[in-house]
Amino acid sequence: MNRYFSWFGLPGTAVLTALLSLMALIMLILFPMESRFWCLLAMLLSSMGDIVLGGFQKINKRIPFPPIYLGALLFGAAHLFYTFGYLKQHQVIGEPYWNFGSYIALLIVLFCASVVLYLGWKRNNLKLGLLIMGLLYIAVIGINCITVSAFSWSHSGIKSFASVGALLFYLSDILIGLNLISGLNEKWISEGIWWLYPVGQIILILCG
Repeated sequence: MNRYFSWFGLPGTAVLTALLSLMALIMLILFPMESRFWCLLAMLLSSMGDIVLGGFQKINKRIPFPPIYLGALLFGAAHLFYTFGYLKQHQVIGEPYWNFGSYIALLIVLFCASVVLYLGWKRNNLKLGLLIMGLLYIAVIGINCITVSAFSWSHSGIKSFASVGALLFYLSDILIGLNLISGLNEKWISEGIWWLYPVGQIILILCG
């Protein structure tokens, strides 16, 4: 998808992520709610992560350690902000956290994480530092997916689609895990990331 946004001589990834952040800001202005504020912060952090991992303006060469670690930190914080925003909304209605939606999300999270780790072990690509970061990151994005799914199951209308956004965002990160942890480096993975990721973010921003 990002190739369709290569405007003004800029990388498509930079333009697309900037547009997503602008969308989150517009939603906050039009519908000033606390949850929209957390969605905006989450998207801004995601944009920063895109800039770091995409090497925009060669920023990754100015970082004294592998940019993947800073990217994971930024995206992990973004997932936490989404989690916090949706959790606060869910607590307002007083519904239980564990419901059909969150249980299904838990199964999906555990299955996808197991596939990534199994392939990494099978390909002998599980380096200790990357493995520790991967496990922590999978836990964070998994909690976000489960929390948003719990929220989604307890709502009707457009908010009931929030889990779709969280799942797409989660799966885009799982594809990154297949690349980094499992050692897969296929074209369909990078293509899949940039279809799942923006669509997932759009849904999360709209439903927040």
